[in-house]
Amino acid sequence: MAKPGTKLVVLDRSHAIPLFTEVEAKHVEKGEHVCVIGESFLEMARPLLNITARAAEEIREYHVEVLKRFRQISGRSITEKLTFLVQKMGVAEASVENARYWIDIEDQLNIPIHEVVPHAPRHWNTFRAFMLALSFSEPIALRYWTWAVIAQRSHRMSAAINFHDAYRSILVDSYGAQSSNPERAKEVTKLRAAAENFVSIVSDKTEERGDNARA
Repeated sequence: MAKPGTKLVVLDRSHAIPLFTEVEAKHVEKGEHVCVIGESFLEMARPLLNITARAAEEIREYHVEVLKRFRQISGRSITEKLTFLVQKMGVAEASVENARYWIDIEDQLNIPIHEVVPHAPRHWNTFRAFMLALSFSEPIALRYWTWAVIAQRSHRMSAAINFHDAYRSILVDSYGAQSSNPERAKEVTKLRAAAENFVSIVSDKTEERGDNARA
C-alpha cells in the first residue's frame, strides 16, 4: 500500500546498465519493476552498507564546513549575516530564526560523534537552497543530504520509513551516495547489485477511496 505521492524505487532496464530511479506511486504502472525496501531488504543492506556508521564519517565534516562558510559571510553581527543568508536562499521555510539553528553548531564539534545531531533544514528544497547560499555545489549538497542529514536522522529515529528514505536515496543518487570515498563506492555498488534481488514486477494496480494506491 502506498499513497499516490509516495516515492518508490523503480529499476529502469531501458539502459545498457540498469538504473534505479525514483517514481511517485501514482505513476507506477503494471509491468514495471519496483524495488521493495522492506524488512528483508534492510536485513540484507545493513551488513553491506551500514548507514549509521557512514553517517558518522560525514556529520562532523558537514558542521565544520557550514560553520566555516558562514563565518566568511560579510556582516557586522550574526543577525546581519543570517539576514543576508536567508535573503539569498529565497525560500519560504527560511527565516532568521530557523537559520540561526542551522548554524548554531559550534557545540556539536566538541561532543562524541555518536551524540551529534544534524542542524539542518528538514526538507530537500530548503536544504539545497541553504547549501547553495553558502556556495556549496549541488553534488556536494546531495552528498551531505544523503549522509549527514537523512542517514543521521534515520539513526536517531529508528522507524523503518526513515531507513527506507535513506537507502532509497542511496540507490537513486550515485554521486551523493558514493562521495569521493573509494571504499564507499564499492559498498554502494554491492548494495545496488544486491537490491536487484528485491525487485518485483507490478502485476496489477488499484486505487482505494482515492487516498491510497496498491501496486
